[in-house]
Amino acid sequence: MTIPAAPAREKHSILLAGREYRWSEVLPIGDDPRAWSHSGAAAGPDGSLYFGDSSGRLLYVVRPDGRGGIRDRRAVAVAATECHGLAVTADGDIWVADPGHKYTRDGAGYGDLRRGGGVTRFHPDGGIAQQLSSEGTRGWMPTSVALHDHGSASGGAVWVADGYGRSLVYGFDADGRCSFTANGADSGMPFRTPHAVIMDERSAEPRLLVADRGNRRIVQLSMDGRFLGAFGQAELTGPSAFAFDGELLLVTDLYGRIAAFGPDDSFLGGTGSLPHRRERPWPNEDRRRGIQAATRRAGRFHAPHGIAVGAEGEILVTEWGISGRVILLIPT
Repeated sequence: MTIPAAPAREKHSILLAGREYRWSEVLPIGDDPRAWSHSGAAAGPDGSLYFGDSSGRLLYVVRPDGRGGIRDRRAVAVAATECHGLAVTADGDIWVADPGHKYTRDGAGYGDLRRGGGVTRFHPDGGIAQQLSSEGTRGWMPTSVALHDHGSASGGAVWVADGYGRSLVYGFDADGRCSFTANGADSGMPFRTPHAVIMDERSAEPRLLVADRGNRRIVQLSMDGRFLGAFGQAELTGPSAFAFDGELLLVTDLYGRIAAFGPDDSFLGGTGSLPHRRERPWPNEDRRRGIQAATRRAGRFHAPHGIAVGAEGEILVTEWGISGRVILLIPT
């Protein structure tokens, strides 16, 4: 099955860190186009791309087809409220950070569905392989999960960001025992919505990066949670997710662009100017018939949320909001 690109009257291109990409939009995916999408994205060890549909309960595993669409290799039903943060192991298992919260339709508006958050490792067929928990995770609302070399390094350790709960970052060993908890205070500023984590493997000494969205910065931690540094304060408004494209660190800035940083943490450019913070009803619009999907323009990011890079350098971006977009940037 091929998931086609949305028809466009004109072609759009976009520049990022001196590279040109062709902009393509995948047709809305999900059981209800009015659903509020809040999915993350991830890449598997073979370059396959993973993202959730708008229902929050279905994962797609796809490959770009080279023409602006994506081929559906597999759809996986998982026991989750929202597939918010994703990471893929070397053997194809899928870690899902589920905050246990979803906006659902309620008359002319949207209400809060709350089921309790968790971090679960699913087999490729959707069966549950492992769930993380500890005394310190009661009531958490995790938003991101990270692995070192797809779980093949660091003894299979797992790192988790509790972005919507206590604003903490956790480390777990392969057996699910909590090895550390970090609140960011040793940086001089406690975390405020640590929305995403990723393992930076570009140097001999790997480090954990944290998208500290409320503080508009990227925090560097050692693998055991010690503060090492921070950057990006001048270039980011709402850092939300990470992906690596070779030596480039790509960051979704929720309020409207993708930013790129080099291995020395230098800012290499973004898709547009630094966005301003936005208030509700954004990322949607309040119309006479209630809250509805916003008017979005091709070639311009509206609310970029999840990000992943494919085998040929394709960048997949999921957007937050009602009838959220799935965007594919294809290197030209």
